[in-house]
Amino acid sequence: MGTGYSGSRRCRSSDGSTVEDLARWRKNSQEFHRRDSLEAAKTPAMFRDVRSGDDRVVLYTMESSHDGFRVDLTLREKGVTYSGKTINIVKGEHQTPEYTAINPRQKIPSLIHDNVVITESCAAMQYIEAVFNRDIRLRPKDPAQLGKCLQYIHEFELNLDPKNIADKVLYQRMSREQLVEEIEALKAELVIWDGYLDSKEYLVDDFSLADIAVFPLVAQLTECFGLDLKDYPNLQR
Repeated sequence: MGTGYSGSRRCRSSDGSTVEDLARWRKNSQEFHRRDSLEAAKTPAMFRDVRSGDDRVVLYTMESSHDGFRVDLTLREKGVTYSGKTINIVKGEHQTPEYTAINPRQKIPSLIHDNVVITESCAAMQYIEAVFNRDIRLRPKDPAQLGKCLQYIHEFELNLDPKNIADKVLYQRMSREQLVEEIEALKAELVIWDGYLDSKEYLVDDFSLADIAVFPLVAQLTECFGLDLKDYPNLQR
């Protein structure tokens, strides 16, 4: 399988940290899928620090979460120094009173900036873009391109994982044999996204929040099932 859209070449961070973290995240995602609940319960205690930085910006996530990685990438692309804390959902840390006070829906990720709490990954991306480092733009200026960028983000949220396959694999531990219908729906969806990249490097004119929204889930789903991206040449390149 090529790296392509499920790899790191579309991320612009010049210091290599994004590339290294993508490799780590993909490895952790695979390991999380393989290990059982007993082994996962041996991982470190609640809210383990995974990144030490500015305590004014804190990202609560888990290392196999494509949603959390989406926010992580946006912070890095904008050059934001932040603190990262890992939550072990197998141990139920997302249901503790401490985390429920942050995110009443007990989901991951949660982004805290001073007194602002954002608990949806795509909303967090938009917030980061609006607040931090306006010299680096991840939303197009052109209204037509901005409209397409927002379209792809909303379309991704509604359609890219039409059968909620990521949740069934990572958290319900369902096997490929149990997910025949879901895999076929995923393949059909990947055909559409491959078409969006026809003759283009990015979803819009330049690297944007749309690319950051989409590729962590594409990477995770293709890795989980070993799907060969040669059937999707624009995603692969």
